[in-house]
Amino acid sequence: MITDRRMHDNLRTFLAGPGVSDEALLAEVSDAFGEPLLVVASGSVLHGFGNAASDVDLHVVVDAQVTDFPISSHGLGVAVDVTYVEAEWVRTASAVLREGGEERADSASWRAARSRLLRLARLTFGAALAGTGPWRDWQAGMRPQVVDYARDWWRGETLRCRTAARLLAPARPMAAAVRWCDAATAALDVVATEAGQTYVGPKWLGLKLERLGRADLVAEYAALMDLPLREREVAAYRDRAEGLITRLTAHRPLPDDPLVTVRLAEGTSTWRVHDRALVQRWGLRGVELAAADPAADPNLSWSGRVSAVTPDLRRLIEQDLVWLSVHEEGRDGGA
Repeated sequence: MITDRRMHDNLRTFLAGPGVSDEALLAEVSDAFGEPLLVVASGSVLHGFGNAASDVDLHVVVDAQVTDFPISSHGLGVAVDVTYVEAEWVRTASAVLREGGEERADSASWRAARSRLLRLARLTFGAALAGTGPWRDWQAGMRPQVVDYARDWWRGETLRCRTAARLLAPARPMAAAVRWCDAATAALDVVATEAGQTYVGPKWLGLKLERLGRADLVAEYAALMDLPLREREVAAYRDRAEGLITRLTAHRPLPDDPLVTVRLAEGTSTWRVHDRALVQRWGLRGVELAAADPAADPNLSWSGRVSAVTPDLRRLIEQDLVWLSVHEEGRDGGA
């Protein structure tokens, strides 16, 4: 696991090029929202993945109402993004993460959960440049909890994406291949997280695996990025992805028949005309069903095992008209 000393060293090495000191970097933080409770430098630079074009992310906890919009500056000769974070949000988000009581019943709640994880990971696995004693203690105390949560998050992503791939495969094999790619890369992120690579984000997976000395997994990752271009290539790609997932989860196998909940996706509505129903999304795609089909319910909310998904529900899944939540051991995910 990366240490505070290593993060500070990485930051200073990066800032040495343009000749920027820690003090100059801290001067980018405004006191317009009151005295900062915690100032954390975070991101790829701190974890050693940055390059000359990278920026420095500063996350500043303040006891005030602020927006989430980062304030960018280039005055130091290096790009600096300062994001102010409400202390109350941090307290609430920390409690949700510790208790694991969040629900990802729709795409909005799934995005909120992902955003919560990313921000807490940045605050906890960054270098504290300033802050009060209680907030520095908070940062240290949250680190193992964020690691555990990130590991479980990636495991949940592996399950939800694999489930979606299997459901899509008969009718939309090319779309299914993308989901198998997502599932297998998420399984690789589980390995990286368990081995102490605590950077949480959509980038740098290959470098994280290189750091672990896992040339075999780097090769698997490269193969996953070579997505099939023709339907006849999907079967081989599926077998490779499924085999990798099986090997990486052998110590804790994923359920083959998880519990799922199906709800209409954002922008989806149902039009009824006599005995027919058109389930459509933003007027761009739709499926015609019998009005009596359970999937034609405008308040659709179906739960059950994947094996029990009915043909009318499967049609909605194949056309990206629903949000599919996948459940395991009290944790929810969505696809």
